[in-house]
Amino acid sequence: MHKSMANNPIVHRIPVRNGLVLCAGFGLKGGPIVQPIVPDHVPNSKVMFSLFFALICAICTIVILVDAFKDSVLKGLICIFCWFYFIFYALFEFKHENKLLLVIGSFFGGGVVGLLRFLGH
Repeated sequence: MHKSMANNPIVHRIPVRNGLVLCAGFGLKGGPIVQPIVPDHVPNSKVMFSLFFALICAICTIVILVDAFKDSVLKGLICIFCWFYFIFYALFEFKHENKLLLVIGSFFGGGVVGLLRFLGH
């Protein structure tokens, strides 16, 4: 809240959609003040999309890594430390009924996060 509005008895809070609150009142010089107040708990839509795709990427990558470790401990370790082998394993050795969705989610989920971060946050 604006400092001039904090001690002003004629301050009205008008709730608006999506957690946005407008504080309306009169400033020190008597002029009207309308200032949006966005609470800290209302995240930006780009942040929400980034978190969503990061979660998809993490889940799909973990499913592929678990399969690699089930196949062989050495393959799982190589997938963790060498991402070129992870790509090879995901494309050619990974066997799952939803292989296409998991591989796309693992590869492009992180790309969407990077793109959203590049476009600005």
